[in-house]
Amino acid sequence: AFAYFAFDEGTGQTAADSSGNSRDGTLGTTTSVESSDPTWGCVTGGSALDFDGSDDQVLVGDYDLLNAISISAWINWDVLTTDDGIVSKRTATEVNGNWALRLDNTGTGRLEWMVWSGFDTSQDFYSVSAIGTGAWTHVVLTFDETTNTAKFYINGTLDNTTTSFTNDLEDTTEPIIIGWAGQTSQFFDGRIDDVRIYDYALNQSEVTALAATAPIDCVAWLNASWAYRKQIIIQSSQVDTNLTNFPVYVDMADLGSDFFANVKSDGGDIRITNSDGTTELAREVVEINTGAETGEIHFKADSLSSSGDTSFYIYYGNSGASDYAVTDPYGRNAVWSNGYAAVWHLEEETSGTGTANLYVDSTGNGNDGNDQVAATGQTGRLGSGQELDGAADYIDMGDVLDFADPADFTLESWIRPTIPSATLAVSGTSSSAVFDGVPDVTFQHTTPTGTNRLMVVGVSLNNLGGETVSSITYNGGSLTLIGAVNHLGSGDDDSRVEIWALVAPAEGTNLDVVVTFSTSPVAILNGGVVGATTFTGAEQVLPDPSDFASNYATSAGPATVDLASTSGELVFATVACETCSGLTPVSMSEQWNDVSPLSPLEYGAGATKAGTTVTTMEWNLGSSDHWAIGAIPIKPAAAALGDQMTFMSKWGGSGTDRSYRFEVETDATLTLLLGGGTINISGTTVMNTDTWYYAAVTVSQSSDEVRLYLDGSEEDSDLAVTNALGNSTYSFNLGRRDDGSQWFDGNIDEARVSSTIRSAGWLSTGFNNQDSPSSFYNVGAQET
Repeated sequence: AFAYFAFDEGTGQTAADSSGNSRDGTLGTTTSVESSDPTWGCVTGGSALDFDGSDDQVLVGDYDLLNAISISAWINWDVLTTDDGIVSKRTATEVNGNWALRLDNTGTGRLEWMVWSGFDTSQDFYSVSAIGTGAWTHVVLTFDETTNTAKFYINGTLDNTTTSFTNDLEDTTEPIIIGWAGQTSQFFDGRIDDVRIYDYALNQSEVTALAATAPIDCVAWLNASWAYRKQIIIQSSQVDTNLTNFPVYVDMADLGSDFFANVKSDGGDIRITNSDGTTELAREVVEINTGAETGEIHFKADSLSSSGDTSFYIYYGNSGASDYAVTDPYGRNAVWSNGYAAVWHLEEETSGTGTANLYVDSTGNGNDGNDQVAATGQTGRLGSGQELDGAADYIDMGDVLDFADPADFTLESWIRPTIPSATLAVSGTSSSAVFDGVPDVTFQHTTPTGTNRLMVVGVSLNNLGGETVSSITYNGGSLTLIGAVNHLGSGDDDSRVEIWALVAPAEGTNLDVVVTFSTSPVAILNGGVVGATTFTGAEQVLPDPSDFASNYATSAGPATVDLASTSGELVFATVACETCSGLTPVSMSEQWNDVSPLSPLEYGAGATKAGTTVTTMEWNLGSSDHWAIGAIPIKPAAAALGDQMTFMSKWGGSGTDRSYRFEVETDATLTLLLGGGTINISGTTVMNTDTWYYAAVTVSQSSDEVRLYLDGSEEDSDLAVTNALGNSTYSFNLGRRDDGSQWFDGNIDEARVSSTIRSAGWLSTGFNNQDSPSSFYNVGAQET
């Protein structure tokens, strides 16, 4: 470079030339401190100069560039006027060869390159794009006299070109000046950094390299007593609408080992600010364990944007600092001052039961909970929570949190319900029959008493003459064909298997299974096997034909087929083979074809096996030249509860004194009931056992609207609710109704009650934050 001013000194009157050419600049018009001196400002890793737009400048000296020039600079305008100088070689007395890179004189924000050919006579070249204020912009001007070519680059991209710029650079006596265009009022108002001047025209790759790294403004520090801070950057993609005064949860495990090495053991030195680094925000340290490197903290974000990331700073490392009082403007209560009536983090634990006010209401509204939790499990969704045993555990807040009409309110909680799973099993003993050359087959099958029954019949045929099974009945009830395959993959000839099914078969002993064929009499050369199995605890719909898996071959076995299934399912399979011997199922749990063959051949097989991600059904055939195999997964019935499980309520035995009840229904969906006892609103998602869910409901009595949310998404709404609530005398409980029924079995954490309607965007953003904190925000490196 001809000259390079990094402006990284940060102090003093000299802007050093880092090119090695000793063309240092002086702040102001003299080496003394004066009003025309720009001030040093902070950027990450160095400094920049701040020009006041009045008289600030950097005087470099009289150095001439002939034939060609390039000027590169990072600029950040505070105020745009006209003619604001960036770099120039010009004074009030204009002569041939004076030049200036400045803002144009039209007020449009474009850049202008000027070379004078006499007093008040110049040739001008403009950028196409305008420069804005308040952001760092990289600008480059290149000019080559030999080709009359001038170019503007903005942020590394070519912006404009001319090949008819004919005014030449000359040897003049004016100094090079940064921040002024040489005449009254033509001063730069803003910051300039990293100015480079070259005596040749830069090419595109050189410009790209210079524009690669923009200055990053330093953020002011809260107080010198705090040694460390980290930036928390909330991702706009996780914020579904612009929000104000929103409580943000930070999982301290995301802050890293260097945080725990320097924070106080009780977290009392933690302070949080917004993006300016100094405006403090209210925060609550719920729990912290510096040894385990875990903890939970909430702070009230003054604003969150859905269109751009929002930054905050967490400060720590001040041994002399102590925690705020809960009533302090930056203390616990203030985090929850935006319409929260009660917030329980539920991390408390003590032996036994009966401790009054153990579970603290973090709003400071006094809605603390009495301990009636004997279980000691503390698995939580945000740090620790509470395990409730479904029989006697609950938390009693007393007669609080009434929302008499027309009051509005919102209920929120994380729940992890324990839902009894349906047990899928073979019911009783499977039955089978061997047949040959008959028009139909009848045999007896017993279905013991059991819930959620499903009957499956497998048919294995050999040496067919085009016949198929036309129908199967059980005690008069018709079965449905689910799938079929033969040893050629399609058609009706030779080795063929079929699987049929019936939902809710009749219970009874030795009831008839009747298999009828398409042609009578049937001439099956070598016969076949048919077998029936009844399952209990099965899904009460027919197996999906698209789940039928099959395989076949005209060569020796083993006969094997793979199909998708899941834990808790059973897989049912049927096989047919010709000229086979030693037919045995491999690693299967139930077999129904253990019958004597009619001839030296053995026909047909059926078996079940516990499902996994991919389940393999396999038979050893001994020898065979034809075989076919088909299989289906048998799915368990949906889990079901014997009674509702209430997790938030102000509700008792009967009458209009009931207020509200938020619960898991017997079909494992969410339900809300309002005074009177009828179900007002129900969810659609069937919840799985031992899985965390974020449950929320909003009740607007002022507009007769109720909306129910699961995991941040609305599942149901009722926009014409007429249940007007009064002042109930029942206690507010977590984990049951106040009359000692409908106990919640599972875990509960972070229960909140608001005396306002939380918007859909508020609730979805809350779910995003609490469900996956590390996706909700990014954590910056430790700063000192």
